[in-house]
This record gives sequence, structure tokens and C-alpha cells, in this order.
Amino acid sequence: MIRWSGILAAAALALGLELPAGAQTRFLDGLVDVPLAPGLSSAADGGLAFEGPEGRILIATVAADGPANRALDWYATALPGLGWRSTQAPAGALAFTRGGERLEIRPVAAATGGTGLTFRLIASPAAVQTPQ
Repeated sequence: MIRWSGILAAAALALGLELPAGAQTRFLDGLVDVPLAPGLSSAADGGLAFEGPEGRILIATVAADGPANRALDWYATALPGLGWRSTQAPAGALAFTRGGERLEIRPVAAATGGTGLTFRLIASPAAVQTPQ
């Protein structure tokens, strides 16, 4: 799987994304090549990861300090610049593909009573093989 973390900061700057001056790009727990949008923080329950011969599934939940649609708008702009192609998604959600991976981002109610997002990455076996 291609790791995009080395180019995320440059891509964010090129896209004109809102990152505070001098801020380092943060990433979702378990999804090292998906940036954490401004205003999001990792949820206490962390996430889930399943990996086997049929591929892998990673799920991460984050809390938003504002409306979830603001973060969804950020991802709709940021992820295509990182190689993700927008694809059909359930109502109110976003979905992207890249190689053998599918990433879905859905708004959820946060445990604190606010809003949050759930990220689900599904990768086919070809996408999870590492070069020898």
C-alpha cells in the first residue's frame, strides 16, 4: 500500500486547506495516510482493525468540535488531492476509492452529545500486500 504521509503537508498547502501556521498534520488512528481535519479529535473508544487473507477493515471514530458537515466538506476537498477518487456514497456520507481501498466517512452522534465521524477503510488483499 502506498503511504501518502510524506506528502500530506505539501498537499494541504497546495490545496489551501485551513491548517494553523506551524501546525503538523495529524492522522487518524490506524489510518496513517488519512489526515485528521481541523476541529476533529480521536474518540476515546479508538477504533477497530481486522486483517486476514481476504483483506482488512479499519474503523476509526473521531469527535468534532463543530458541525460534522464542515469536516465532511474538508474531506471532500482534501482527499482527491491525496489520490482518493470520490465515488457513490450513502446519503449524508462520503465515499472514496484508491487502488484496492474504499474509504467511507459517515457522520455519527458522539458519546459526549456532540457530533463525530466514523471512518471505515476496506482494503482488498492486493492492496494490503507489502512489497518484498
